Amino acid sequence: MIKIFNFIFIIFLLFLNNIYAKDLSFIGLNKLTVQDLQTLTSVNLTSDDIDENDVNLILNDLYSSSLIYDLNLDIKEDVYLIEIFESKKINNIFINNNTFIKDENILQLISSKSDDLLDKNKLLNDQNMIKDLYEYSGFINTNITTSTEIYSDDRVNIIFNINEGNKVKLNKINFQGNSFFSNNYFKD
Repeated sequence: MIKIFNFIFIIFLLFLNNIYAKDLSFIGLNKLTVQDLQTLTSVNLTSDDIDENDVNLILNDLYSSSLIYDLNLDIKEDVYLIEIFESKKINNIFINNNTFIKDENILQLISSKSDDLLDKNKLLNDQNMIKDLYEYSGFINTNITTSTEIYSDDRVNIIFNINEGNKVKLNKINFQGNSFFSNNYFKD
């Protein structure tokens, strides 16, 4: 009796798995092919029974690749539709509205370079690096936005727009709790 119950339970689980299993389809592929994507993940992309766990693994694997800039998932009745935005090459990097720190110093600091693939994570890190550079220089209210400009079908320009704000200055320093050294000693 227990063997029959276990057999029925296993059949039920397989049936339940097939209810949620769907085909997988990609749109937005220009330079990449499904075979290229297959090299990025361990899930068989041509399988007819992809489930939600497989899709999550595929999305994580594709997101971690520098070849993919962004992804959208659309779940249809019988298919998982993944829209792929391939990474484009960086043509030029422009820095606008910076007066205190020179373009050359910022360009040396950031990790995005001309002829590299555009990477969202790199852009965010570059923004933070520029902000840290300005904060280190006394500009604690600096605001940095990043935009891209289409240069050609497979190339973009990156534009860093910087609002430096005002440089912070110290007017007065008070020393409290000191009974051993004089305030003039600390000021020196």
